[in-house]
Amino acid sequence: MQVEHLITPELDVLPLDVQSHLNYYYSIGANQEVSRYLQNAAEKHESVRKYLENCTECYDTSKTILTTHQRALLTDWKHDTLIFDEDILSALLPINKVTISDLVRLKSVLKNESDKVTLQALIYDITSGKISSPRPMDATVFSDFRAIEESVLSSQIKFDGDILHFFDASYFIVDACDKATIFYVRKYDLPSDKKVIILSATSNEMLYQYLLGAGLKFYDVGNVNLAGLIEQDTKYSFSRSSLSRNIAQAIEKVGELPTITFAKFKSQFPNPVKDMHFYKTTGFDDLRGQDIAVVGTPHVNPIVLALYASILKMPVKASDFNRIGQKCVTHNGFRFWFNAYDNEHLRLLQFYFIESELRQAVGRARVNIEPAYVKVLSSYPLPEAAINEEEKAIGRQRLDAVKKAHLESCLDTAIMQGAESIICREA
Repeated sequence: MQVEHLITPELDVLPLDVQSHLNYYYSIGANQEVSRYLQNAAEKHESVRKYLENCTECYDTSKTILTTHQRALLTDWKHDTLIFDEDILSALLPINKVTISDLVRLKSVLKNESDKVTLQALIYDITSGKISSPRPMDATVFSDFRAIEESVLSSQIKFDGDILHFFDASYFIVDACDKATIFYVRKYDLPSDKKVIILSATSNEMLYQYLLGAGLKFYDVGNVNLAGLIEQDTKYSFSRSSLSRNIAQAIEKVGELPTITFAKFKSQFPNPVKDMHFYKTTGFDDLRGQDIAVVGTPHVNPIVLALYASILKMPVKASDFNRIGQKCVTHNGFRFWFNAYDNEHLRLLQFYFIESELRQAVGRARVNIEPAYVKVLSSYPLPEAAINEEEKAIGRQRLDAVKKAHLESCLDTAIMQGAESIICREA
């Protein structure tokens, strides 16, 4: 079905110096400055003027618009329905970071004495170790945020982190392993005057219930029959520490399959996927229909769990983070041993992030619609994977039959088109 649509323009159509300025503004959270800068740049660059015209056309039209998650959330569209093609929890609750150095630099350029005193007190609390658990930002009140923004933008000093969004945070916490780094979480609200549809294989009903409350309607269509096969080996955890000890076993099992794993271990595999690794797998379609391997159990930083538990108002105490260890857990219809938290809410977050990342990596082969094979090495069991030997044998037979049918279809099509020679890649 053809749908008349527009696509919001990308930044790569702009001159490199303009892109550099915009990327810096976005990196420090100066989103409001972007519009002013582009208006000025449009007087010098025809490509910038055209870019703004294309943006305006998208914002004013009633046609279907294809855009990014961030633009979809931040723009006041004329449409009454927004459709997201994957889980947007991380877009609604983004986590960023700043450094103590950034805060000290900011203090040196602030002109408002009251805010300078407030910032100094915050720096003292951070450096003295008083913030070991998430603190709400509303406990730290600045009198003139616009003046802070102007101080950042007018200063010749360059900032490393997302300094301005820090003051719009809901909660922040100091990294226990790096006292100079502060992580924080913000919250974007879904538009209340529009219907929002989220189509995702990784979304979690309970987490969205915490986030959206009574406004949520959740439809679970169950496991979809795959065109391909996901075969999983759960013998080893293959977390970062486990993989460092058992890398030889992992290499032996995946062989020459294109492999997605942790960035740190990519170079040790015979055929790593060049541009992809855990936490960098979304948006790629290069591996569609290919047989691949996914190696690892991508545990998330406890800081992320702490910030999410705080902003979602989950019943989690600081001491709950110390109660983690190997235990037999029940999840997704499986009973399995896993290094998991005792607190069920922390465990829900822990499993959500691991499962989401594994599914993103597995999904690069598009096994739901392509007869591809994916070998997964992880102790976290995916519901859609063949894990025991009987399931694997049945899955291989089915996949062989699908591939044979695909090959025959390819040959039939070529013959009907009168091809003199036929080259057909097996799926």
